[in-house]
Amino acid sequence: YLKASPAIRIKIIGHTCNTGTPENNQLISEKRSKIVGDYLSSKGIPSGRDVIEARGQEEPLKPNNYELNRSLNRRVSFEKL
Repeated sequence: YLKASPAIRIKIIGHTCNTGTPENNQLISEKRSKIVGDYLSSKGIPSGRDVIEARGQEEPLKPNNYELNRSLNRRVSFEKL
């Protein structure tokens, strides 16, 4: 889709669960989103077409009360710019 639509820009957003410190989770979410951006670049999508963002543990999909929920909160999401 991105190769076929060169005008499309996206935001790559890294998330984590609440296990660990907020500072460490912020770093993890930064690395998570950067890895996805690097992957897209390796597939021919210019890095200027994406914005990398890290939100750490601030936007969980599910409550962090069970391991299954925490695993769902460890993710990368995308937004069209």
